[in-house]
Amino acid sequence: MKYIKIYEDYLDQEEQIQNNITIKYGLKKIIDNIKKPEETYEDYFDNIAKELDVKISKLLAFGGNGVALELNDNRILKITMDKAEVLNSFSLLNKRNLHIVSISNVKILKNDNIFLGVITMSKLKNLNFNQISFINRVKNIIYYNNRNNSAIIWKIWLNKNKQKVLDELSTYDKISITDKNYIIDNMLLILDELNKNNIPCTDLLGNNIGINIDGSLAIFDLGVETYQNIKMFNKIPMLFV
Repeated sequence: MKYIKIYEDYLDQEEQIQNNITIKYGLKKIIDNIKKPEETYEDYFDNIAKELDVKISKLLAFGGNGVALELNDNRILKITMDKAEVLNSFSLLNKRNLHIVSISNVKILKNDNIFLGVITMSKLKNLNFNQISFINRVKNIIYYNNRNNSAIIWKIWLNKNKQKVLDELSTYDKISITDKNYIIDNMLLILDELNKNNIPCTDLLGNNIGINIDGSLAIFDLGVETYQNIKMFNKIPMLFV
């Protein structure tokens, strides 16, 4: 299946231009240097999937630092240059969290010259544009008042200043006050779980948060500066492609 072509056809012209700019010196260039000359990107991704005994059904995103692929079993396969995301994902492997995406597999592609991590995770439902926009506004207020990425500090501040945030965003009428309260409460739960798992506050953007089957929110992008021991890399299994 030509899932990359389907993805490119889906993007409008402006998005295609931006997509080409962001990947020019990122992941796409790295893959160009390590895949066989006769291989397409789909061939390369399919070979990774084959080694993991999974099958790709759709390309979801191809950006500067990583690619997200939907699998036939309704999970997500991420290939990323982000070492922090790989480390944080490995620390969460097979742990049960309600507000952090479930991680079922983490490996590092064996290559002496570059770093690529491969992460398999559960699939979350997308938020709509207005929900994403509201989360981003909340995140910006938190960051403006704290200027750090500590999950526990963000949680304490947001819990104490929830009404202040709601008041500041009272003119944002794209979602109901009930939904605003629900989203902020779930952001607090996400921050709590990040703290309990010793993960610094990730970029808490709406684009990095999805909806669980039960309607609760969970974060799925775990790439940020990490305080975990770099020696953990030695514990992550290698994937030979």
